[in-house]
Amino acid sequence: MALWPHIDTDISTRVRALHIDTYDHPTAIATAPATWSLIGEHTDCFGGTVLISLANLATAVAITPRHDDTIHVTMETIDPASNAPQQDKSTVTMAVVNNYHENTPEDFSPAYQLAGLVHTMMQRQMLSRETHGFNITVVSDIPRGVGLGFQTALFIAAALAMGHAIEERDSAPVRAKLADVCYLAAQHFFTCPALRAKFSAALRGQKGQLNVIDYADGSITHASHIISSATDAVALLVAPPNFNEDFSALRRRQRFIDDATKAFGAESLRLLPDAQTRVAQWLKAVHEVHGEDKVPNLIEASQWLNFFTEEEKLVTLTTQAVRSRRHKEIFNLLMSSQAGLENSYGLGSTDLMLSQLCMARGALSARSTAAGITGSVIALVEQSHADNFAADLAEDGFIVVELLHGEPAI
Repeated sequence: MALWPHIDTDISTRVRALHIDTYDHPTAIATAPATWSLIGEHTDCFGGTVLISLANLATAVAITPRHDDTIHVTMETIDPASNAPQQDKSTVTMAVVNNYHENTPEDFSPAYQLAGLVHTMMQRQMLSRETHGFNITVVSDIPRGVGLGFQTALFIAAALAMGHAIEERDSAPVRAKLADVCYLAAQHFFTCPALRAKFSAALRGQKGQLNVIDYADGSITHASHIISSATDAVALLVAPPNFNEDFSALRRRQRFIDDATKAFGAESLRLLPDAQTRVAQWLKAVHEVHGEDKVPNLIEASQWLNFFTEEEKLVTLTTQAVRSRRHKEIFNLLMSSQAGLENSYGLGSTDLMLSQLCMARGALSARSTAAGITGSVIALVEQSHADNFAADLAEDGFIVVELLHGEPAI
């Protein structure tokens, strides 16, 4: 397995050429970056804080309108086995998503997913109801299924391209709304659980900064990035070549948090006073009426809520350490978070072992990229050690991606 390629040719140029070859001259082109979280991504549903970055890998989308109520997609990605381009084509009618709650397909093709995005944008008045389909060309340098936001970048780039005529599209309020609409679509049309912070960061984040997204008030602030000359550290994504996807454990935890939040009519459990005690009392009542078949037992629920509380503390401490440049402290905090993912939240198997392997080989920290979704980790490694570290893991068959700073979606 070779190191993941960074292609020099501008991705917008490549998607334009492919779209012209396949369909016609594009009406609009947009790009969106890969995203990766330093810490806090599992507190998203709890209303917590996420530290997230933009990477220099990207997805570009070119579109032209159609008039027959169909979505045609040509997608070019990189084959992880050979690092060579590969193409996939798919087509659906727009009507296929009208009753998506009752008619969920087994195969979530790119055309089906993007038809779902079109449907959601129309429902939320981000696209005209006179929209009758698109030819869509996608070129992506982001590896799939490793926690770098492949599907997030696809939705954002497609939404920006299809919504190119939206008034003040690049203003902060419109970008915030677009992030919300894309996240809403992702909840129904992603093949894996969606992380809200990735949409916010890709649309509203800044290059070369840690984007601090606090869902207590929806704010995004910025801090100096840990990947800089000050730390002399490099960020590497390390992923197993094969990973048995099973999102049921993570979905179960998220469903519990969503149900508890709705039961109290709260904006988030983080903002609910005395949340742990009150949620435990509510859960006891649920057990008495409905049993424990579809909800966690009290011990599980207590562990999960403890994880959210402790993770939020670690995020706060990490943010403080980043802002005050206490870099060695950051690596220890990240590993404390990794331990919490395994011990309290009960997620991680392949990524736990991979984290241990990376630490044994000299990483400063190695934390799961998206526990419960992928088996990959983000390893922070000293610059002087990075080349040998990456080469050895690539030789062992792992996918290794250097994460350089990326631009927000345009």
